[in-house]
Amino acid sequence: MSYQYKAPAIQRATKAIEYIAFSKEPVRLSPLAAALGLSKSSLHGILHALVEAGWLKKNKNSVFSIHPNLLNRFLPLRQDTDIRQVARPFMDHLAEQTTESVFLGRRNLTKVKILDCVQGPKEMHIGARSGTQIPLFAGAIGKIFLSDLHETEIRKLLLETDLPAFTENSICDPEAFVQAVGTVKQHGYALDHEEYLPGVKAAAVPIRQAGELTAALWVVGFSSQFTEKALIRAKDKLLDAGDIISRILDQQKKTIPSQH
Repeated sequence: MSYQYKAPAIQRATKAIEYIAFSKEPVRLSPLAAALGLSKSSLHGILHALVEAGWLKKNKNSVFSIHPNLLNRFLPLRQDTDIRQVARPFMDHLAEQTTESVFLGRRNLTKVKILDCVQGPKEMHIGARSGTQIPLFAGAIGKIFLSDLHETEIRKLLLETDLPAFTENSICDPEAFVQAVGTVKQHGYALDHEEYLPGVKAAAVPIRQAGELTAALWVVGFSSQFTEKALIRAKDKLLDAGDIISRILDQQKKTIPSQH
């Protein structure tokens, strides 16, 4: 026997949002209550809760409309989904080719949020759940995201944050770090020789959309098996994959009409 949960207030709020969204003009309380078959008193509280939540907008004449910024609030989630869908086949192929784990991530202020991970076929591999966040200064990944900033912005960030010593190979000198980020900016990729995790190497590349750095793609493996030669090969394959993913995302953006 199946059980269907019902939440009357949520159902009423959903109907109200749908009605207002499909209305050609903003809607007043009385006509909306009549159209939905609800009392004005119960609908009044729902509408004002939606206004406080930023879903609806109410003007001085007590007319309700969809808040113009509502779509933008969910745009990052849509972008994450789009990037995952585009990148996943390439991540599967990279994991097969390199036999190491492949990650996709996006910067989230002072962290990097992992959007997806394809673990390598080896018995011993490195993995992480989607949603896991790692420090912005974490090895190759951090340098990729920071390489998109102007040098003055990087220096300002370093004044506000001490460079963490994750391992004995971590770059803790600000000047050396700025130079390392500059090299990444010049070459378009970053390498990590046990800078973030002991015994772990990585290679990372940017993913761009309309010229803006929107995500990073990286391969991670244990140093005992991920040789320098294999690391360079992985870097070359990452560069190809990152370039193709970026072009696909650009093409998708061109085919989606802009919102006004």
